Amino acid sequence: MRTVSNRHQRDDWPRIHRWVQSWALWSIVGRGRALLLSSELLAAIVVTALLARSHPSGVHLARFVALAVFSIGYAEAADRVERVRRYLGSDKVWANEASVWAIAGALVLPAGYAGLLVVVIYAHTLILGRRHRSTRPYRVVFGCATVIYGTLSASVVVSLAPRGITSEGVLAAPIVGGALIAYTSVSLLVMVVGAYLATAPPSYRTLLPGRDEITFEATTLLVGVVAAAFITTMPWLTPSVLVLLAVLHRSTLVKQLQVYASTDARTGLLNPVIWQQVVENTLLRRSRSATPAAVLLLDLDHFKNINDQYGHQTGDYVIHEVAEVLKNELRGYDAVSRYGGDEFVAFLDDVDAATALAIAERIRLRIGTIRLKAEPIVTTCIGVALTDGYDDTVETLVADADAALYRAKADGRNQIHSATRVIRQEPLPDQ
Repeated sequence: MRTVSNRHQRDDWPRIHRWVQSWALWSIVGRGRALLLSSELLAAIVVTALLARSHPSGVHLARFVALAVFSIGYAEAADRVERVRRYLGSDKVWANEASVWAIAGALVLPAGYAGLLVVVIYAHTLILGRRHRSTRPYRVVFGCATVIYGTLSASVVVSLAPRGITSEGVLAAPIVGGALIAYTSVSLLVMVVGAYLATAPPSYRTLLPGRDEITFEATTLLVGVVAAAFITTMPWLTPSVLVLLAVLHRSTLVKQLQVYASTDARTGLLNPVIWQQVVENTLLRRSRSATPAAVLLLDLDHFKNINDQYGHQTGDYVIHEVAEVLKNELRGYDAVSRYGGDEFVAFLDDVDAATALAIAERIRLRIGTIRLKAEPIVTTCIGVALTDGYDDTVETLVADADAALYRAKADGRNQIHSATRVIRQEPLPDQ
């Protein structure tokens, strides 16, 4: 029997070895993998040490169980919504509802049990990911470590109130505020550094959360404070936090769906269909006025060479940076779209020919400052089409801008050309 058992063990080792080798963890660069593993190990050691020194009361254990049950129950109920949010999202740092329970734990539990609560939350996240085959385990584990660091940092601030938050009166507000700041800053810092080392993007700015994600995270933290207040003073009201969180999740998803339907996911600019509708409506409203306007059509020079030489991740970075240039150089109400892979279009209302050309030149120069490893790598051609505000359509304006763009490319690239049009004259009144 011992011989058979040993043979089975020997047969299992190759399968285990192949399974370990198949982990996505090995696909990231070595320095990123080292940081992820070391930070996860340190988080586990710290939480274990804190638990060994902790002597929780029955009230603390009851709060721990309640928060764990609420977090798992809500995650199960909102699983589909959260998966849709992730599908509509990006590769930036992601916010989720775990912050509600993590910050609540930091406010009402001993530090070790607050860290253990985070472990429970993310262990359940791993189960959900395995169920749907939709997550990479190393990302979930590292996310758990970053939230643990944020939670323990918040617990350090809360420890300044030895009698508990509810006993501090007016001093509770700055302590809670400090805990929120500590939680957010520490967890975000660790997450961005780890993601930067793991993915090696051209710029750390591409990893930073967007405005909507920051708003969602701030709101979940406030809901977490409400949960902590309820569980310490009115435990029977704690389930109402689930309702607040569900409303937040639903409103966020609706907004994301609206944005997703109207914008380009990579740049946040309008998609071509919505851009055309916006311009058509603008032209229709001003069809009997003589207000000038312009269309700018941009195409990056030799963009395929950038992808081939530096990789598609750098290409995505360039597209994002060009979009940022357009957002910064144009007015907030100008309609701007990513028109194709490396093509952009903008409609500038109430702009004459001289102003349109000056704006195009400013954009061309700014795009030329986009650098990778201190090297300028991007130039662009811009075609400018002008309208007198009468009979022009979106199609004719884009066609004129495209013809001007073609001439700019034929003349050597990194240039601006303007379409030549016959401006309609007002008919003379009958004599």
